[in-house]
Amino acid sequence: MAVRVDVDGFLNPTLKAVTISKVKPHSPAARGMLAVDDQIVEVEGHGVAGSRAKEIEPLMRKAVDAPLHLRLKRANGQFYDVVLVAAAQPK
Repeated sequence: MAVRVDVDGFLNPTLKAVTISKVKPHSPAARGMLAVDDQIVEVEGHGVAGSRAKEIEPLMRKAVDAPLHLRLKRANGQFYDVVLVAAAQPK
């Protein structure tokens, strides 16, 4: 999964939006039905918009087999929740 990040500021920016820009086939994101242009609204119960990037980034990094709880918003405005399970990066 790759994301597009919209921020205010430079050194420790405030997040405005984090949007899915790419979903790799057969990845945890693909199995979780994430789609390009879905917006990540919450990570582990923490709202994304208005948060500092340094607060959210560690919440997104998970050990292999650890769950990642996300709330997302589709381009059509529909909200949904998903739990992804971290996988090892292919070599």
